[in-house]
Amino acid sequence: MMYERNEDNFFVAEDDRGNIIGFATGYEKKGIPQEVLMSWKARRVGYLDLMAVDLQHRKQGIGTALLNSVLDQFEVQNIDTIHLDVPSTEQDAIRLYQKLGFKTRAYSMVKQP
Repeated sequence: MMYERNEDNFFVAEDDRGNIIGFATGYEKKGIPQEVLMSWKARRVGYLDLMAVDLQHRKQGIGTALLNSVLDQFEVQNIDTIHLDVPSTEQDAIRLYQKLGFKTRAYSMVKQP
């Protein structure tokens, strides 16, 4: 279902045997008010929806390759600003995103009873 929603922005990494070891997907955020786009200095906004790499295959450049595939596709689609959400506990992912030029723009906070 995720693939059908984002066919153009869905990328998969496989091992030598054809087993899926990672994927990344994103989409263009539609309906953002013009004043918000102006404040973000953006024309079109993409969203990195999900990215995952199997634990045994991390730190091998797979996440970087997957993320670059999504970013390259966004560039083809003239998307000039990309957002993503990442849990604060995922420090390896945060370092990857920072390495590829992402900056912290906001904090998402939660309170549970």
